[in-house]
Amino acid sequence: MSRSHVAWAIAVVDVVAFIGAGVVNPTDLAVVLYAVGIASFAGVGALLISRVPTNPIGYLLLAAGTVLVAAIVIGTYADLGAVQVPEWPGSDLARSIGDVMFFYPFVIAFIGVPLVFPDGRLL
Repeated sequence: MSRSHVAWAIAVVDVVAFIGAGVVNPTDLAVVLYAVGIASFAGVGALLISRVPTNPIGYLLLAAGTVLVAAIVIGTYADLGAVQVPEWPGSDLARSIGDVMFFYPFVIAFIGVPLVFPDGRLL
């Protein structure tokens, strides 16, 4: 399986996992905005990996989308686990991990990508 197939598979899994988390724990406009953000991070990353596999920007964007999905899924587990009786195991830890992980995709996208734009090397 080539890198581009793996990248597209990860992008599709990201979007499906996010939609699954959104169906389980829906919130108003935030779900739509996050879906657009995740699809753009993961989709553009997968497109860049398939077109220019030597440029790290595609990998950075795909990683940003994947980490954002993981943070949202972990946060959804924490939200649902906190209201159950008895509380689901590790829901407090999941809340902490999800909150910390939520920060990293934006660091990757808004600091990491501009540092290596446009040719994939630091200035």
